[in-house]
Amino acid sequence: MLLPYRPLPHPNESLPGYSVRLTSSYGFRSPDSFARQVFGYTLPSSLSDKLISMDRWLDSLEVSLGSSPGKLGNHFAQLREQRRCEDPRRIIRDIVVSSPRVCEYCISEKRYHCFEWQVAHHIVCDSHHSPILDCCPECDSTLKWDENLLHGCGTCGYKWGARSKALGDEDFTNYSLAQQITPDLDGLYQAYLHSTFMEGHSIWPRAKVPYHPHKHFLMMQSAYRLVCDKWWNRHVSERFTPTDLTNPFRRSLAGVRSERLEKLLNPVASSQLSFEEIELTVVSDPSLVIPKKHQKHLDTVVAEDISEADTVAEVLGISIHQVNQLVFRGILHCQSKTQILRDRAFDLSRVAQDISDLLSKAHTTSIDDVTDLDLEDAEGVAKRFGFDLVDCIDWLHSESLRFALVENSACLAGIRVRRKDLIDCCESELSKRADDEQLDRLTVMKMLGVPEGVLDFLGKEGVLPSERWYGPGIRYELKTVKELLNRYRIARRESAIWGIPVSDVWKQLNRSGTNVLLEELPGGHFVGIVECDKFALNEAA
Repeated sequence: MLLPYRPLPHPNESLPGYSVRLTSSYGFRSPDSFARQVFGYTLPSSLSDKLISMDRWLDSLEVSLGSSPGKLGNHFAQLREQRRCEDPRRIIRDIVVSSPRVCEYCISEKRYHCFEWQVAHHIVCDSHHSPILDCCPECDSTLKWDENLLHGCGTCGYKWGARSKALGDEDFTNYSLAQQITPDLDGLYQAYLHSTFMEGHSIWPRAKVPYHPHKHFLMMQSAYRLVCDKWWNRHVSERFTPTDLTNPFRRSLAGVRSERLEKLLNPVASSQLSFEEIELTVVSDPSLVIPKKHQKHLDTVVAEDISEADTVAEVLGISIHQVNQLVFRGILHCQSKTQILRDRAFDLSRVAQDISDLLSKAHTTSIDDVTDLDLEDAEGVAKRFGFDLVDCIDWLHSESLRFALVENSACLAGIRVRRKDLIDCCESELSKRADDEQLDRLTVMKMLGVPEGVLDFLGKEGVLPSERWYGPGIRYELKTVKELLNRYRIARRESAIWGIPVSDVWKQLNRSGTNVLLEELPGGHFVGIVECDKFALNEAA
Protein backbone atom coordinates (compact mmCIF):
# COMPACT_ATOMS: atom_id res chain seq x y z
CA MET A 1 0.00 0.00 0.00
CA LEU A 2 1.46 3.35 -1.07
CA LEU A 3 0.90 6.33 1.18
CA PRO A 4 -0.51 9.41 -0.58
CA TYR A 5 1.87 11.80 1.24
CA ARG A 6 5.45 10.56 1.05
CA PRO A 7 7.99 13.05 2.50
CA LEU A 8 11.67 12.04 2.48
CA PRO A 9 13.91 12.54 5.54
CA HIS A 10 16.06 15.66 5.74
CA PRO A 11 19.84 15.00 5.47
CA ASN A 12 20.42 15.40 9.22
CA GLU A 13 17.01 14.26 10.48
CA SER A 14 16.90 11.44 13.05
CA LEU A 15 14.92 8.26 12.45
CA PRO A 16 12.64 8.78 15.51
CA GLY A 17 12.12 12.43 14.53
CA TYR A 18 11.30 11.49 10.94
CA SER A 19 8.86 8.87 12.21
CA VAL A 20 7.12 11.49 14.36
CA ARG A 21 6.94 14.02 11.51
CA LEU A 22 5.61 11.48 9.02
CA THR A 23 2.95 9.95 11.24
CA SER A 24 1.76 13.28 12.70
CA SER A 25 1.12 14.51 9.14
CA TYR A 26 -1.49 11.74 8.91
CA GLY A 27 -3.09 12.84 12.17
CA PHE A 28 -1.66 10.15 14.44
CA ARG A 29 -0.44 11.09 17.89
CA SER A 30 2.64 8.85 17.78
CA PRO A 31 4.46 6.43 15.44
CA ASP A 32 3.27 3.55 17.62
CA SER A 33 -0.41 4.36 17.04
CA PHE A 34 0.30 4.70 13.30
CA ALA A 35 2.10 1.33 13.15
CA ARG A 36 -0.69 -0.44 15.03
CA GLN A 37 -3.38 1.04 12.83
CA VAL A 38 -1.66 0.75 9.43
CA PHE A 39 0.83 -2.14 9.75
CA GLY A 40 -0.68 -4.15 12.60
CA TYR A 41 2.26 -4.18 15.05
CA THR A 42 3.54 -1.99 17.89
CA LEU A 43 6.70 0.10 18.19
CA PRO A 44 8.83 0.65 21.33
CA SER A 45 8.52 4.01 23.07
CA SER A 46 12.26 4.70 22.72
CA LEU A 47 12.24 4.34 18.90
CA SER A 48 15.92 3.37 18.96
CA ASP A 49 17.16 2.75 15.42
CA LYS A 50 19.23 -0.18 16.67
CA LEU A 51 16.23 -2.32 17.63
CA ILE A 52 15.04 -5.14 15.38
CA SER A 53 11.50 -3.74 15.52
CA MET A 54 12.81 -0.49 13.97
CA ASP A 55 14.30 -2.47 11.09
CA ARG A 56 10.82 -3.85 10.47
CA TRP A 57 9.46 -0.31 10.68
CA LEU A 58 11.93 0.90 8.07
CA ASP A 59 11.06 -1.98 5.75
CA SER A 60 7.36 -1.11 6.04
CA LEU A 61 8.01 2.58 5.40
CA GLU A 62 10.14 1.84 2.32
CA VAL A 63 7.30 -0.19 0.81
CA SER A 64 4.63 2.38 1.74
CA LEU A 65 6.69 5.32 0.46
CA GLY A 66 7.65 3.59 -2.77
CA SER A 67 11.33 3.85 -1.86
CA SER A 68 13.94 1.40 -3.09
CA PRO A 69 14.82 -1.38 -0.58
CA GLY A 70 17.46 -0.31 1.93
CA LYS A 71 17.44 3.38 0.97
CA LEU A 72 16.03 4.66 4.28
CA GLY A 73 18.05 2.15 6.30
CA ASN A 74 21.32 3.19 4.65
CA HIS A 75 20.52 6.88 5.19
CA PHE A 76 20.09 6.53 8.95
CA ALA A 77 22.97 4.03 9.26
CA GLN A 78 25.32 6.62 7.77
CA LEU A 79 24.21 9.16 10.38
CA ARG A 80 25.09 6.67 13.14
CA GLU A 81 28.45 5.83 11.59
CA GLN A 82 29.51 9.49 11.65
CA ARG A 83 29.19 9.49 15.46
CA ARG A 84 30.76 6.11 16.18
CA CYS A 85 33.14 5.92 19.17
CA GLU A 86 36.12 3.58 18.71
CA ASP A 87 36.42 2.28 22.26
CA PRO A 88 33.31 0.21 23.14
CA ARG A 89 33.99 0.58 26.88
CA ARG A 90 33.71 4.40 26.78
CA ILE A 91 30.09 4.78 25.77
CA ILE A 92 26.91 6.42 27.04
CA ARG A 93 24.01 4.42 25.67
CA ASP A 94 26.01 3.71 22.52
CA ILE A 95 26.71 7.45 22.12
CA VAL A 96 23.13 8.11 20.96
CA VAL A 97 20.59 8.96 23.68
CA SER A 98 17.26 7.14 23.30
CA SER A 99 15.01 9.75 24.96
CA PRO A 100 14.27 12.88 22.86
CA ARG A 101 16.44 15.99 23.13
CA VAL A 102 15.98 19.26 21.24
CA CYS A 103 17.31 22.74 20.63
CA GLU A 104 14.08 24.65 21.11
CA TYR A 105 15.11 27.45 18.72
CA CYS A 106 16.20 25.15 15.89
CA ILE A 107 13.10 22.98 16.07
CA SER A 108 10.82 26.05 16.17
CA GLU A 109 12.45 27.21 12.92
CA LYS A 110 12.93 23.89 11.08
CA ARG A 111 9.99 21.86 12.40
CA TYR A 112 11.94 18.63 12.30
CA HIS A 113 14.20 16.76 14.73
CA CYS A 114 17.99 16.71 14.08
CA PHE A 115 20.05 13.59 14.72
CA GLU A 116 22.91 15.55 16.32
CA TRP A 117 20.69 16.44 19.29
CA GLN A 118 20.63 12.76 20.27
CA VAL A 119 24.45 12.50 20.33
CA ALA A 120 25.34 12.30 24.01
CA HIS A 121 28.37 14.60 23.93
CA HIS A 122 26.39 17.41 22.25
CA ILE A 123 25.10 19.62 25.04
CA VAL A 124 24.93 23.02 23.28
CA CYS A 125 23.42 23.99 19.92
CA ASP A 126 26.17 25.14 17.56
CA SER A 127 23.82 27.60 15.84
CA HIS A 128 22.12 29.28 18.81
CA HIS A 129 24.67 28.55 21.60
CA SER A 130 21.80 27.42 23.80
CA PRO A 131 21.62 24.19 25.82
CA ILE A 132 20.09 21.10 24.24
CA LEU A 133 17.02 20.22 26.31
CA ASP A 134 15.80 16.80 27.40
CA CYS A 135 12.79 18.17 29.29
CA CYS A 136 10.46 21.14 29.18
CA PRO A 137 12.20 24.33 30.42
CA GLU A 138 8.98 25.45 32.13
CA CYS A 139 7.58 22.38 33.88
CA ASP A 140 10.50 19.88 33.65
CA SER A 141 8.27 17.29 31.96
CA THR A 142 10.15 14.57 30.08
CA LEU A 143 9.91 14.86 26.30
CA LYS A 144 8.32 12.03 24.33
CA TRP A 145 8.43 10.78 20.76
CA ASP A 146 4.98 12.07 19.80
CA GLU A 147 3.41 14.90 17.81
CA ASN A 148 4.03 17.45 20.59
CA LEU A 149 7.79 17.11 20.12
CA LEU A 150 7.75 19.27 16.99
CA HIS A 151 5.77 22.10 18.60
CA GLY A 152 6.32 22.26 22.36
CA CYS A 153 5.49 20.66 25.69
CA GLY A 154 2.40 18.47 25.73
CA THR A 155 2.05 18.87 29.50
CA CYS A 156 2.09 22.63 30.12
CA GLY A 157 1.63 23.89 26.56
CA TYR A 158 4.98 25.71 26.33
CA LYS A 159 5.88 26.51 22.71
CA TRP A 160 9.44 26.04 21.49
CA GLY A 161 11.38 29.29 21.17
CA ALA A 162 9.01 31.28 23.35
CA ARG A 163 11.81 32.29 25.73
CA SER A 164 14.41 34.91 24.98
CA LYS A 165 17.73 33.50 23.75
CA ALA A 166 19.53 35.31 26.59
CA LEU A 167 19.44 32.43 29.04
CA GLY A 168 21.12 34.12 31.96
CA ASP A 169 24.73 34.94 32.78
CA GLU A 170 26.27 31.64 31.71
CA ASP A 171 27.84 31.77 28.27
CA PHE A 172 27.65 28.53 26.28
CA THR A 173 29.79 29.73 23.38
CA ASN A 174 32.93 27.99 24.68
CA TYR A 175 31.12 24.66 25.05
CA SER A 176 29.80 24.96 21.52
CA LEU A 177 33.33 25.59 20.25
CA ALA A 178 34.67 22.74 22.39
CA GLN A 179 32.21 20.36 20.72
CA GLN A 180 33.52 21.34 17.32
CA ILE A 181 37.28 21.21 18.00
CA THR A 182 37.55 18.23 20.40
CA PRO A 183 39.49 15.72 18.27
CA ASP A 184 39.38 12.60 20.44
CA LEU A 185 35.94 11.31 21.39
CA ASP A 186 37.41 8.38 23.33
CA GLY A 187 39.36 10.86 25.48
CA LEU A 188 36.23 12.96 25.95
CA TYR A 189 34.27 9.97 27.22
CA GLN A 190 37.09 9.07 29.59
CA ALA A 191 36.84 12.62 30.89
CA TYR A 192 33.09 12.06 31.28
CA LEU A 193 33.77 9.03 33.47
CA HIS A 194 36.22 11.02 35.59
CA SER A 195 33.58 13.72 35.97
CA THR A 196 30.93 11.18 36.95
CA PHE A 197 32.92 9.82 39.87
CA MET A 198 36.24 11.61 40.28
CA GLU A 199 37.36 9.77 43.40
CA GLY A 200 36.87 6.35 41.82
CA HIS A 201 37.89 6.68 38.21
CA SER A 202 40.25 3.73 38.54
CA ILE A 203 37.47 1.26 37.72
CA TRP A 204 36.17 0.01 34.41
CA PRO A 205 32.77 1.45 33.53
CA ARG A 206 29.68 -0.55 32.75
CA ALA A 207 29.26 -1.83 29.23
CA LYS A 208 26.76 0.99 28.77
CA VAL A 209 26.91 4.01 31.06
CA PRO A 210 23.32 4.98 31.92
CA TYR A 211 22.14 8.33 30.64
CA HIS A 212 20.89 10.46 33.54
CA PRO A 213 19.06 13.53 32.14
CA HIS A 214 19.44 15.73 35.22
CA LYS A 215 23.15 14.99 35.72
CA HIS A 216 24.40 14.55 32.18
CA PHE A 217 24.76 18.24 31.36
CA LEU A 218 26.90 18.92 34.46
CA MET A 219 29.09 15.88 33.86
CA MET A 220 29.63 16.73 30.20
CA GLN A 221 30.53 20.33 31.07
CA SER A 222 33.26 19.02 33.36
CA ALA A 223 34.36 16.54 30.67
CA TYR A 224 34.84 19.27 28.08
CA ARG A 225 36.78 21.36 30.54
CA LEU A 226 39.05 18.46 31.49
CA VAL A 227 39.91 18.19 27.79
CA CYS A 228 40.01 21.89 26.88
CA ASP A 229 40.59 23.90 30.09
CA LYS A 230 44.04 23.83 31.70
CA TRP A 231 42.79 25.40 34.92
CA TRP A 232 39.99 22.88 35.49
CA ASN A 233 42.24 19.94 34.60
CA ARG A 234 44.87 21.10 37.08
CA HIS A 235 42.22 21.89 39.70
CA VAL A 236 40.80 18.35 39.52
CA SER A 237 44.26 16.73 39.40
CA GLU A 238 45.23 18.44 42.64
CA ARG A 239 42.44 16.57 44.40
CA PHE A 240 44.60 13.46 44.27
CA THR A 241 47.54 14.71 46.27
CA PRO A 242 48.42 11.71 48.46
CA THR A 243 47.56 12.18 52.12
CA ASP A 244 49.54 9.17 53.35
CA LEU A 245 53.10 9.80 52.15
CA THR A 246 54.37 6.75 54.06
CA ASN A 247 52.33 4.30 51.96
CA PRO A 248 54.12 3.67 48.63
CA PHE A 249 51.05 2.15 46.95
CA ARG A 250 48.77 5.05 47.90
CA ARG A 251 51.44 7.49 46.80
CA SER A 252 51.76 5.78 43.42
CA LEU A 253 47.99 5.49 43.06
CA ALA A 254 47.59 9.23 43.49
CA GLY A 255 50.26 9.78 40.85
CA VAL A 256 48.54 7.43 38.40
CA ARG A 257 45.20 9.17 38.89
CA SER A 258 46.72 12.61 38.35
CA GLU A 259 48.64 11.40 35.32
CA ARG A 260 45.48 9.96 33.77
CA LEU A 261 43.73 13.29 34.17
CA GLU A 262 46.64 15.26 32.78
CA LYS A 263 46.71 13.04 29.68
CA LEU A 264 43.13 14.06 28.92
CA LEU A 265 44.10 17.70 28.30
CA ASN A 266 44.37 18.42 24.59
CA PRO A 267 47.00 21.14 23.98
CA VAL A 268 45.49 22.27 20.66
CA ALA A 269 41.97 22.62 22.03
CA SER A 270 43.15 24.30 25.24
CA SER A 271 45.05 26.93 23.24
CA GLN A 272 41.88 27.96 21.41
CA LEU A 273 39.55 28.26 24.41
CA SER A 274 39.52 30.36 27.54
CA PHE A 275 37.04 29.38 30.23
CA GLU A 276 36.41 31.39 33.36
CA GLU A 277 38.20 29.99 36.38
CA ILE A 278 35.07 28.92 38.25
CA GLU A 279 34.52 25.60 39.96
CA LEU A 280 31.76 23.47 38.48
CA THR A 281 29.26 21.40 40.40
CA VAL A 282 30.88 17.96 40.67
CA VAL A 283 28.62 14.94 40.31
CA SER A 284 29.67 11.93 42.35
CA ASP A 285 27.57 8.91 41.41
CA PRO A 286 29.42 5.56 41.65
CA SER A 287 26.34 3.65 40.49
CA LEU A 288 26.75 5.12 37.00
CA VAL A 289 30.22 3.70 36.42
CA ILE A 290 30.78 0.76 38.79
CA PRO A 291 29.67 -2.45 37.02
CA LYS A 292 26.76 -4.26 38.63
CA LYS A 293 28.94 -7.33 39.23
CA HIS A 294 31.13 -5.19 41.55
CA GLN A 295 28.38 -3.22 43.31
CA LYS A 296 27.85 -6.13 45.71
CA HIS A 297 31.19 -5.17 47.29
CA LEU A 298 29.94 -1.73 48.33
CA ASP A 299 28.79 -3.16 51.68
CA THR A 300 32.40 -3.81 52.70
CA VAL A 301 34.50 -1.59 50.41
CA VAL A 302 34.19 2.16 49.87
CA ALA A 303 33.35 2.98 46.26
CA GLU A 304 36.59 4.79 45.46
CA ASP A 305 38.62 1.69 46.43
CA ILE A 306 36.83 -0.73 44.09
CA SER A 307 39.08 -1.48 41.14
CA GLU A 308 39.85 -4.11 38.56
CA ALA A 309 43.33 -5.42 37.88
CA ASP A 310 44.29 -2.82 35.27
CA THR A 311 44.75 -0.03 37.81
CA VAL A 312 46.54 -2.28 40.31
CA ALA A 313 48.90 -3.36 37.52
CA GLU A 314 49.57 0.23 36.44
CA VAL A 315 50.32 1.37 39.99
CA LEU A 316 52.64 -1.57 40.63
CA GLY A 317 54.30 -1.29 37.22
CA ILE A 318 53.59 -4.90 36.24
CA SER A 319 51.21 -6.67 33.85
CA ILE A 320 47.62 -7.72 34.60
CA HIS A 321 48.69 -11.36 34.21
CA GLN A 322 51.36 -10.87 36.87
CA VAL A 323 48.81 -9.26 39.20
CA ASN A 324 46.61 -12.34 38.91
CA GLN A 325 49.63 -14.58 39.53
CA LEU A 326 50.35 -12.67 42.75
CA VAL A 327 46.71 -13.23 43.77
CA PHE A 328 47.09 -16.95 43.08
CA ARG A 329 50.17 -17.08 45.32
CA GLY A 330 48.42 -15.21 48.15
CA ILE A 331 50.64 -12.11 47.99
CA LEU A 332 47.79 -9.86 46.86
CA HIS A 333 44.14 -10.26 47.79
CA CYS A 334 41.09 -9.61 45.65
CA GLN A 335 37.41 -9.36 46.60
CA SER A 336 36.12 -11.86 44.03
CA LYS A 337 37.26 -15.47 44.23
CA THR A 338 35.99 -16.30 40.76
CA GLN A 339 38.36 -17.92 38.30
CA ILE A 340 37.04 -15.60 35.58
CA LEU A 341 39.71 -12.90 35.67
CA ARG A 342 37.52 -10.13 34.20
CA ASP A 343 35.07 -10.55 37.11
CA ARG A 344 37.68 -10.03 39.81
CA ALA A 345 37.51 -6.85 41.87
CA PHE A 346 40.22 -5.40 44.12
CA ASP A 347 40.00 -3.32 47.26
CA LEU A 348 42.73 -0.74 46.78
CA SER A 349 43.04 -0.26 50.57
CA ARG A 350 43.69 -3.98 51.00
CA VAL A 351 46.20 -3.99 48.13
CA ALA A 352 47.95 -1.00 49.74
CA GLN A 353 48.20 -3.00 52.97
CA ASP A 354 49.52 -6.06 51.12
CA ILE A 355 52.27 -3.98 49.53
CA SER A 356 53.11 -2.39 52.88
CA ASP A 357 53.41 -5.87 54.41
CA LEU A 358 55.75 -6.90 51.60
CA LEU A 359 57.97 -3.83 51.86
CA SER A 360 58.10 -4.09 55.65
CA LYS A 361 60.28 -7.17 55.19
CA ALA A 362 63.09 -5.12 53.66
CA HIS A 363 66.42 -5.06 55.48
CA THR A 364 67.30 -1.83 57.22
CA THR A 365 70.83 -1.96 55.87
CA SER A 366 70.83 -0.59 52.36
CA ILE A 367 72.29 -2.54 49.46
CA ASP A 368 74.86 -0.17 48.00
CA ASP A 369 76.94 -2.72 46.10
CA VAL A 370 77.59 -1.89 42.44
CA THR A 371 75.99 -5.20 41.50
CA ASP A 372 72.61 -4.46 43.09
CA LEU A 373 69.56 -4.90 40.83
CA ASP A 374 66.08 -3.43 40.63
CA LEU A 375 63.16 -5.79 40.01
CA GLU A 376 63.30 -5.39 36.25
CA ASP A 377 66.96 -6.36 36.10
CA ALA A 378 66.37 -9.11 38.65
CA GLU A 379 63.72 -10.63 36.38
CA GLY A 380 66.26 -10.71 33.54
CA VAL A 381 68.61 -12.81 35.69
CA ALA A 382 65.80 -15.02 37.02
CA LYS A 383 64.70 -15.89 33.48
CA ARG A 384 68.06 -17.58 32.93
CA PHE A 385 66.99 -20.10 35.57
CA GLY A 386 63.42 -20.53 34.30
CA PHE A 387 61.85 -18.07 36.75
CA ASP A 388 60.13 -14.72 36.33
CA LEU A 389 59.17 -11.51 38.13
CA VAL A 390 56.37 -13.15 40.10
CA ASP A 391 58.84 -15.72 41.44
CA CYS A 392 61.16 -12.91 42.53
CA ILE A 393 58.35 -11.12 44.39
CA ASP A 394 57.33 -14.44 45.96
CA TRP A 395 60.87 -14.92 47.28
CA LEU A 396 60.87 -11.41 48.69
CA HIS A 397 57.52 -12.08 50.35
CA SER A 398 58.68 -15.36 51.87
CA GLU A 399 61.99 -13.72 52.87
CA SER A 400 63.96 -16.28 50.87
CA LEU A 401 65.67 -13.37 49.13
CA ARG A 402 67.14 -10.41 50.98
CA PHE A 403 66.30 -6.95 49.66
CA ALA A 404 66.49 -3.27 50.56
CA LEU A 405 64.56 -0.16 49.54
CA VAL A 406 65.72 2.97 47.79
CA GLU A 407 64.49 6.09 49.54
CA ASN A 408 61.64 8.15 48.03
CA SER A 409 60.93 5.58 45.36
CA ALA A 410 57.46 4.62 44.16
CA CYS A 411 56.03 1.26 45.13
CA LEU A 412 57.88 -1.81 43.76
CA ALA A 413 60.38 0.32 41.86
CA GLY A 414 62.24 0.97 45.13
CA ILE A 415 63.22 -2.67 45.66
CA ARG A 416 66.90 -3.59 45.25
CA VAL A 417 68.55 -7.02 45.53
CA ARG A 418 72.17 -8.19 45.28
CA ARG A 419 73.04 -10.13 42.17
CA LYS A 420 74.90 -12.85 44.11
CA ASP A 421 71.98 -13.32 46.54
CA LEU A 422 69.58 -13.58 43.62
CA ILE A 423 71.68 -16.15 41.75
CA ASP A 424 72.11 -18.23 44.90
CA CYS A 425 68.34 -18.14 45.44
CA CYS A 426 67.65 -19.06 41.83
CA GLU A 427 70.02 -22.01 41.94
CA SER A 428 68.53 -23.18 45.21
CA GLU A 429 64.98 -23.01 43.85
CA LEU A 430 66.02 -24.65 40.58
CA SER A 431 67.51 -27.61 42.45
CA LYS A 432 64.15 -28.17 44.20
CA ARG A 433 62.25 -28.59 40.93
CA ALA A 434 61.53 -32.13 39.71
CA ASP A 435 63.79 -33.45 36.96
CA ASP A 436 60.81 -34.67 34.91
CA GLU A 437 59.15 -31.22 34.86
CA GLN A 438 58.17 -30.28 31.31
CA LEU A 439 59.41 -26.91 30.01
CA ASP A 440 58.08 -25.14 26.95
CA ARG A 441 60.18 -23.69 24.15
CA LEU A 442 60.07 -20.07 25.39
CA THR A 443 61.17 -20.98 28.92
CA VAL A 444 64.14 -22.98 27.66
CA MET A 445 65.16 -20.17 25.30
CA LYS A 446 65.21 -17.78 28.26
CA MET A 447 67.13 -20.22 30.46
CA LEU A 448 69.82 -20.89 27.86
CA GLY A 449 69.88 -17.38 26.46
CA VAL A 450 69.65 -18.56 22.85
CA PRO A 451 67.36 -17.58 19.97
CA GLU A 452 64.80 -19.96 18.52
CA GLY A 453 66.99 -21.02 15.59
CA VAL A 454 69.84 -22.03 17.87
CA LEU A 455 67.50 -23.96 20.17
CA ASP A 456 66.11 -25.92 17.22
CA PHE A 457 69.63 -26.68 16.01
CA LEU A 458 70.72 -27.88 19.47
CA GLY A 459 67.78 -30.26 19.47
CA LYS A 460 68.45 -31.61 15.96
CA GLU A 461 72.13 -32.21 16.76
CA GLY A 462 71.36 -34.03 19.99
CA VAL A 463 72.94 -31.44 22.30
CA LEU A 464 69.55 -30.76 23.91
CA PRO A 465 67.03 -33.54 23.13
CA SER A 466 63.35 -32.69 23.44
CA GLU A 467 60.55 -34.72 24.98
CA ARG A 468 56.96 -35.51 24.08
CA TRP A 469 56.60 -33.98 20.61
CA TYR A 470 58.07 -31.58 18.08
CA GLY A 471 56.88 -28.33 16.55
CA PRO A 472 55.10 -25.44 18.34
CA GLY A 473 54.11 -27.70 21.25
CA ILE A 474 57.60 -29.05 21.87
CA ARG A 475 58.53 -29.85 25.49
CA TYR A 476 61.89 -30.33 27.22
CA GLU A 477 62.54 -32.15 30.45
CA LEU A 478 64.18 -29.99 33.10
CA LYS A 479 66.72 -32.77 33.65
CA THR A 480 68.22 -32.33 30.15
CA VAL A 481 68.48 -28.56 30.62
CA LYS A 482 70.19 -29.04 33.99
CA GLU A 483 72.66 -31.47 32.45
CA LEU A 484 73.52 -28.99 29.71
CA LEU A 485 74.06 -26.22 32.25
CA ASN A 486 76.15 -28.54 34.45
CA ARG A 487 78.41 -29.50 31.53
CA TYR A 488 78.94 -25.84 30.83
CA ARG A 489 79.91 -25.13 34.48
CA ILE A 490 82.40 -28.03 34.37
CA ALA A 491 83.86 -26.66 31.14
CA ARG A 492 84.32 -23.24 32.74
CA ARG A 493 85.95 -24.76 35.85
CA GLU A 494 88.30 -27.09 33.98
CA SER A 495 89.25 -24.27 31.63
CA ALA A 496 90.33 -22.14 34.59
CA ILE A 497 92.23 -25.02 36.24
CA TRP A 498 94.13 -26.25 33.16
CA GLY A 499 94.46 -22.92 31.39
CA ILE A 500 92.93 -24.13 28.14
CA PRO A 501 90.07 -22.63 26.09
CA VAL A 502 86.51 -23.37 27.23
CA SER A 503 85.68 -24.63 23.74
CA ASP A 504 88.32 -27.39 24.00
CA VAL A 505 86.89 -28.67 27.26
CA TRP A 506 83.36 -28.37 25.91
CA LYS A 507 84.17 -30.54 22.90
CA GLN A 508 85.34 -33.29 25.24
CA LEU A 509 82.19 -33.04 27.39
CA ASN A 510 79.73 -32.73 24.50
CA ARG A 511 78.80 -36.28 23.54
CA SER A 512 77.16 -35.28 20.26
CA GLY A 513 80.41 -33.94 18.83
CA THR A 514 78.73 -30.80 17.51
CA ASN A 515 81.02 -27.78 17.51
CA VAL A 516 79.13 -25.43 19.86
CA LEU A 517 81.03 -22.63 21.54
CA LEU A 518 79.56 -21.31 24.78
CA GLU A 519 80.61 -17.98 26.28
CA GLU A 520 79.50 -16.37 29.51
CA LEU A 521 77.48 -13.15 29.65
CA PRO A 522 77.56 -10.76 32.64
CA GLY A 523 73.79 -10.97 33.16
CA GLY A 524 73.20 -14.71 33.21
CA HIS A 525 74.47 -18.19 32.40
CA PHE A 526 75.88 -18.13 28.90
CA VAL A 527 75.39 -17.25 25.28
CA GLY A 528 75.44 -19.95 22.65
CA ILE A 529 77.09 -19.47 19.24
CA VAL A 530 76.65 -22.36 16.86
CA GLU A 531 79.62 -23.01 14.56
CA CYS A 532 78.78 -25.81 12.20
CA ASP A 533 78.79 -26.32 8.44
CA LYS A 534 75.22 -27.57 8.64
CA PHE A 535 74.05 -24.31 10.17
CA ALA A 536 74.61 -21.53 7.65
CA LEU A 537 74.10 -18.51 9.86
CA ASN A 538 75.96 -17.96 13.12
CA GLU A 539 73.59 -16.67 15.79
CA ALA A 540 74.30 -15.11 19.15
CA ALA A 541 71.76 -14.56 21.91
